[in-house]
Amino acid sequence: PKPVEYLSIYNLTIVESIDEEDFIYYETTLKGVKIEHITKRVFIFSQTALYRVFSDMNIRMLTIADTHFIHMLCPQVPSTFNFLNFTQNVFTDSVFQNCKTLARLETLILQKNKLEDLFKISLMTKDMLSLE
Repeated sequence: PKPVEYLSIYNLTIVESIDEEDFIYYETTLKGVKIEHITKRVFIFSQTALYRVFSDMNIRMLTIADTHFIHMLCPQVPSTFNFLNFTQNVFTDSVFQNCKTLARLETLILQKNKLEDLFKISLMTKDMLSLE
């Protein structure tokens, strides 16, 4: 009877293949999703399909922490994200390179990843005009 605005998922285990799914966000009241501690028992699946589901979410806040994700795709259209938290994954300096669709992003947390080159990280954030 009440719409879900914030969804938290903790200790998720992926046991089946991940296929591309179409999800219509404008029909939801979802504002934020937090997913923490994902383990995978399936290792051959479309990484692009998984990352696209998250990158194209029409929400303000997204946390994907302690998941061992290796990358995240740039949203295909200008994004509504203003908070992204990708703590404790294995992102490298190539994440969000040449990404111009995160102009509304105010907070980006990338601690405990595999970031090494400050110059590449500064290039990643140059088009994030609202970043604080």
